[in-house]
Amino acid sequence: MLVTIELADDEVLVALKRPEGYEDTHPKLVAEDAIREDWPEYRTIHGDEIKTPN
Repeated sequence: MLVTIELADDEVLVALKRPEGYEDTHPKLVAEDAIREDWPEYRTIHGDEIKTPN
């Protein structure tokens, strides 16, 4: 799936992979649980890392 979003320089986008047992869990609850050091998989993208093509 390809999604296009705008991200300001001072914003951070976080992509969380739902582990087993979280398939039907609301995204807000997944995010709350993910604020732990032992979350299995995640990615972050900072707005200032995104470059606009010339």
